Amino acid sequence: MARPSRRRPSRARRARAKGTSRFARILGVLVLLALVGGAWAWWEARGWRPDEAAWPDQGAMVTAQDGPVAFATLKGLGANFAYLKASEGARTKDRSFPDNVEAARAAGLQVGAVLVFDPCVPADGQSANFVTMVPRDADMLPPAIALERTAKDCPERVSRAAIQSELMTLVNQIEAHAGQPVILKVSPGFEEHYGIAARIERNLWLERDWFEPDYGGRPWLLWTANGELQTEAAEEPLHWPYTSESMTDDDLIAAAREAATQSYSPYSRFAVGAALRFADGSVVTGTNIENASYGLALCAETVAVAKAMDGGVRGGLETVAVTGPGEMPITPCGRCRQVLNELAQLGGTDPEVLCVGPDTVQRVKLSDLLPHAFGPASLT
Repeated sequence: MARPSRRRPSRARRARAKGTSRFARILGVLVLLALVGGAWAWWEARGWRPDEAAWPDQGAMVTAQDGPVAFATLKGLGANFAYLKASEGARTKDRSFPDNVEAARAAGLQVGAVLVFDPCVPADGQSANFVTMVPRDADMLPPAIALERTAKDCPERVSRAAIQSELMTLVNQIEAHAGQPVILKVSPGFEEHYGIAARIERNLWLERDWFEPDYGGRPWLLWTANGELQTEAAEEPLHWPYTSESMTDDDLIAAAREAATQSYSPYSRFAVGAALRFADGSVVTGTNIENASYGLALCAETVAVAKAMDGGVRGGLETVAVTGPGEMPITPCGRCRQVLNELAQLGGTDPEVLCVGPDTVQRVKLSDLLPHAFGPASLT
C-alpha cells in the first residue's frame, strides 16, 4: 500500500514561523521589562517624598485606619505637622483623635483636624459631630474639610446646588467654631464633578502622587505628594502632604489676572483683579463688581479684603497684587487703600503693593500710598 507523501514546509512558511517565534521572544522580553520597571516604580513610590531642601514644611495625615503611629518617628523623618481625622459626616467619629492630638503635640508637631464631608446629610449634623471631637484651640492649625465622596451613592438625589449650599454652610459653621478659615481638601473626582475650587474661595489641599496637581485652577496651600508613603512610623502607608512655600510674586500676579476674568464690569469695561498674600502662604483674590447705579460698584481690592475677613482673617497681610487692562500700572483707589490699611493694621504689617501694567510692575509700600493713615490704632 503506497504511503502518502509528506511534503516539507515551504521556505516561506519556515521563514514566517521563525519570524513569529522571534517576535514572541521580543514581546516577552518587553513585557518582562515592563513588569520589572513597574515593580521598581511601585517600590520607589512607597518611599518617595519631596526633597526637604526644596519643600521643608512637610507632614502627615493620620486616621484610625492607619493603626498606631509613632509621632516621634514622624518628627524624625522630617514632619513638622500632622493633620488628624476627627469626624466623618454626622455620625462617625475617629475615636483615636484625642490620643493622636496628645501624642503628636508631645512629639513637637503642629496639629490640625480633618472633617470628612458627607454629601448625603445636612451640614448642621456634620458640624455638630465635629465640634464634639475638636475643642476650640487657638494653637491648632486651620481645620480641613475633606471633599471626597460625590452624591451619586446618596439614597435620595442631591443636586449640585444643594451640595454647594450645604458645604458653604458647613464651612461657615466650622470657621465660627475654629476662629480661622478652613482648608478645602479636594479630591480630583469631587472637583471634576462640582468645581468647588472656583466657587468657594478658601485655601486648597490637593492630591497627586509625584507630580504637582493643577486641577484646582489656582494656587494650592497643601499638596498630598504621596498617598501611600511607607515609613517606620506606622505599619500602614500614610498620606504625606506638604505646604507650598513657592508662591512667587509672578504667581501672585497670575492669580490676580485670573481673578479679573470673573469681573462684572459691563459699564466701564475695565476688569480689575486683586490678590492678597498672607504670612501663612494663603492667597485670597477678588475682582470688581459694578452696579447699574454706578456709585455702588465694588472694587477688586475691597472684594478680596471682604472675602478674607469673612473667612476669619485678621492680619498677616504681606503682599497685594493689582492688575487691570490699562497701558499703565494700576494702583488701588483711595477707598481701597483705606480698606487695605484696615486689614494691614490689624496685623501690624506694611504690605508691599504690586501695581501691575502690561509690561512693568511698580512696587510700593502701602504706607507710601496712604501716608499718615487713619486706622484702628487711631481710635485707641
